[in-house]
Amino acid sequence: MPENEYALKVVVGSVNVEVAGPKEFVEPIYGIVKPLLEKEVRALLKGEKQPEPKKEDKQSGTKEFPKKASLPEFYKQKKPSTDIQAAALVAFFYSELAEAEERSPFIDADLLVKGFKLCHPIPDNPGQTLRNTKNYGYLDSTGESGKFKLTPTGYNLVAHTLPSSEKATSVKVKRQKPKKATAKVKRQKPGKNK
Repeated sequence: MPENEYALKVVVGSVNVEVAGPKEFVEPIYGIVKPLLEKEVRALLKGEKQPEPKKEDKQSGTKEFPKKASLPEFYKQKKPSTDIQAAALVAFFYSELAEAEERSPFIDADLLVKGFKLCHPIPDNPGQTLRNTKNYGYLDSTGESGKFKLTPTGYNLVAHTLPSSEKATSVKVKRQKPKKATAKVKRQKPGKNK
């Protein structure tokens, strides 16, 4: 891992978090996950038993989405809000849910465009969208130029995080107009010197 890359992997009870990427990406995620981890640790220390997953979930692995889902149906179900989330969703779909003849262990710009044509506005530079998705930790390079594979973080985003239960909120910064600096200057009348 490069020196400027950060990785965070935490498993406490039922909470499993694995994140890798630039410091600016990893630190906010840790801030979001930290209260959940603290709650889980308190529950473990008190000896509270965590609810076990339903038997159906254990057997089928991922009960949320059927194996025969189409990409547009899956997209509507998961509701990605950014090109990056949509790119991770397309990579997930083609690696996990697509029919056998359409499955692909990697995604490239052509496959991204193919998927986006079915459900999402096509970005101006699909290759850059894939690189941005990689920078967020949802994709990883396969070693071949322009080809990426889904990471565990990307898998978890699509399988377990989307759709986001919280509405995306934008922070509005109200800027105050700067007050005019006023300085009182005592002017002397010409010819008077003190």
